Amino acid sequence: MLVFFIGDTYWINMQLANYKLSVYIYTFISYSQRALLEPKRVVV
Repeated sequence: MLVFFIGDTYWINMQLANYKLSVYIYTFISYSQRALLEPKRVVV
């Protein structure tokens, strides 16, 4: 039972990590596209 619990926790953490990574990549791509399309309006 404990092994399954640890496995589930590890799996959930991996899913959260993948989700955060996907959100970060999506945000970075969106920001890059905006910077390319509107270079004058983007403030770093």
